[in-house]
Amino acid sequence: MNNDDNVRIINNNNEEDSVNPDPIPEWFHEQCHRIRDDEHCRIQNLNLNIRRLSLSMIILLAEALRENTTIQVLNLTSSLSVTANGQRGGCHCAAMLYPLAMAVQQHPQLSKLYLSYNRLMDASSLQCVASSLVELYLDHNQLTDTTALSLAEALSNNNSNNNNSTITTTSRLGILSLNSNRITSVGGVAIANALRYNDTLQSLDLANNCIGNDTGLALVTVIREGNVTLRRVRLERNSKISTKTDRTCRVWTNANRHGRYLLFRSKRKLKQRRQQQQQQQQQQQQQHLYPSRFPQKKIQDDAAATTGEATKQDDDKEEEYKKKLWPLVLAKAPHDVIYLFLVAKPTTFVPTVTNGSTETPW
Repeated sequence: MNNDDNVRIINNNNEEDSVNPDPIPEWFHEQCHRIRDDEHCRIQNLNLNIRRLSLSMIILLAEALRENTTIQVLNLTSSLSVTANGQRGGCHCAAMLYPLAMAVQQHPQLSKLYLSYNRLMDASSLQCVASSLVELYLDHNQLTDTTALSLAEALSNNNSNNNNSTITTTSRLGILSLNSNRITSVGGVAIANALRYNDTLQSLDLANNCIGNDTGLALVTVIREGNVTLRRVRLERNSKISTKTDRTCRVWTNANRHGRYLLFRSKRKLKQRRQQQQQQQQQQQQQHLYPSRFPQKKIQDDAAATTGEATKQDDDKEEEYKKKLWPLVLAKAPHDVIYLFLVAKPTTFVPTVTNGSTETPW
């Protein structure tokens, strides 16, 4: 087999993988040896889709990954082995994730991990990889709130500007897909609240789960109050989420996608200017009460510097609006997003809650 950038491991003998985890097939030993040969290995996409790997094979793969620095994508879709009673997935598959998670966490290049269609019941051990991966796909499993709570804890610590966290992380996770699992509102609300402290996640897929309307309202609240990085949320095929909540969430994420962060940046500048004005007023009052302690020239210089800086901030704000925000919104944004920008003011508008549903003007 040639060393291509995209490699799919194939059983050359066309043998059906054994349910018994031992012995490990010879072809798998050879491929793991190629992965370990980091000096000559140019594999970037390692596709083990539908290979039915046993626990011992996963351990061997994890050991090989620890010695590799080139693989960027690992596809294990529908790849975990059958259990002793012949059923795929379940607790046996969950036990396989720990050695794999340790290897992924330590890998310097691996950024995408696909674990869909494995009937996983618990993926809590993947909590440690949330700070190293860019994309994590766990669709069409049997994951419950246990996994959702673990991932929520990881997301709350996954902030690139979080200096108060006791966990040292390098924020990378941008896509989290949990489509078609068994997550309820307990896990959904936990993930939503975790996004208050996360500034990296851009896409969240919670479609076809068991979450309720409170999860959608929690997401709307988090986005409205300051999360400007989440740009895509999927909540469809959750029977307890109202159409209005789903649409409201999509409006706010669309606003994020079309430059809402610029409004927050301008708001921060306005807040800084007000603080500077307050400091200037306090200095003037103190100078009036204690003229000997504050020379007049120093007061005038400070006032001039503050005024000049405020004027420059106003100019920068206008340039941001003219060059980046408004042309982008008017050219590409849907009508409801344009309305939100022009009238509702994302930084100040607060929807009213009536009978558990969010009332919005759109």
